[in-house]
Amino acid sequence: DRAALAVCFANAVRAKDVVKVVEVKTTAAQQRKRANALSKRIAAAEYAAATAAKASIRADDPPLEVALLNAGLTSSAPGEHNLVDPVFPRALRWLNATTVDDVRSLEREEVSQVDGPSSADRRKLWLFCVAQREALETAVTEATKTAVAEVRELEAVKRAASRPVDPRAAIAFRVPEACFVRIARFLYHAPRPPPTPPPLDAEILGLLEGFVRRPPPPG
Repeated sequence: DRAALAVCFANAVRAKDVVKVVEVKTTAAQQRKRANALSKRIAAAEYAAATAAKASIRADDPPLEVALLNAGLTSSAPGEHNLVDPVFPRALRWLNATTVDDVRSLEREEVSQVDGPSSADRRKLWLFCVAQREALETAVTEATKTAVAEVRELEAVKRAASRPVDPRAAIAFRVPEACFVRIARFLYHAPRPPPTPPPLDAEILGLLEGFVRRPPPPG
């Protein structure tokens, strides 16, 4: 709100003490140690996220018959003689693939060596295998990406918290004077939105008025 913005900037520019920034100097060895520690945390987070994602996807895998039906490779009519393409279940049995996870582990060379299906059918079967594999890989990629982002964000917060910077300097850096003047002018003249907030303190209004009345910079 207007009061909070005015107080923040007043603390930054009206303070009598000189604003100082304490630089943190680290040696190359310290930087390497910190980078190595971060790499280990990222690797551990990636492994944990990938393991959890794989377990979740495999737990949600439908039976192989349902997966074939959803892919349009079989019919819902009872009996194998009513299947749209009975060659696909037979080919998977020939490959000893009884689950969706078994299908993910099949290689293209194995599928190409199945007897019976035509080349077009073998291609359909291979595309089915690829689709099941990609579903798992996509889930793992998204999970690891999220885990790495969380680790890096936590690292940034820790580094920012451990960096000794004068709080008034931090406020000044985040609120450049020109930006503050523009915002202050807008807020000073803006009508109060409903419900009406409590009246501003006279001292805060005085601080704002000093910026509002200041002539704009030349040019």
